[in-house]
Amino acid sequence: GFNPDDEGWWRVIASAAVDDELAIVPYGRGEYLAAIDVSDPTGDITATHRVWEKTGIGTDVPTPVMHGQNVLLLSDGKRTKGKLSYLDKKTGDVLWEFDLPRAKASYFASPVIAGEMLYCAREDGIIMACRLADGVQLLGENDMDESVIATPIPIRGKLLVRGEKHLFLIGD
Repeated sequence: GFNPDDEGWWRVIASAAVDDELAIVPYGRGEYLAAIDVSDPTGDITATHRVWEKTGIGTDVPTPVMHGQNVLLLSDGKRTKGKLSYLDKKTGDVLWEFDLPRAKASYFASPVIAGEMLYCAREDGIIMACRLADGVQLLGENDMDESVIATPIPIRGKLLVRGEKHLFLIGD
C-alpha cells in the first residue's frame, strides 16, 4: 500500500512511529507521509484506515518520533536536509519547522526526545542538542570526532552514543 504503482527502487527505510492510536508512516524516499489508525488493527488497514496523507514532507531514513499529541520529523532529503517539522499527529498540520545548521553530511540516525531535550546525530559526528518548549531552541553542536550513524539512546539521565570506533556515555 505504500508503493501504489509498484515502482522499482521505491523504498521504505524509516520505521513507522506508532502509539495506541496512530502509525505515522514515511515512504517514497521522504516525499510522502501517512497516518494510519491502529486503534482497531483488523485485517489490511493500509488503505481503509488512513487518517491523513501528506506530499512533499517526510523522511527517508530517520524514523519520526511521537511526542504527546504531536510527531517530530527530521528530514534527510537533499533540499530539506536537517529540517525539523513538528506536526499535529491527528491532522498532519505543521505546527512549526526549524532548520538545523546545514552540512554535507546526512542524518541516518533517528531523532531522540528525552524530557524537554531533542538530540539529532549527523553522519559527520555532530550531535545537535535542542530544547523543545514552544518550538525548538538549538543549545549546541557537539563534535564526537568520528562518524555517528546509529540513533543515540537516552538511559538513566545520560546519552549513549555509538560512534564508528567508540561507545560514548555522556552525562554526569
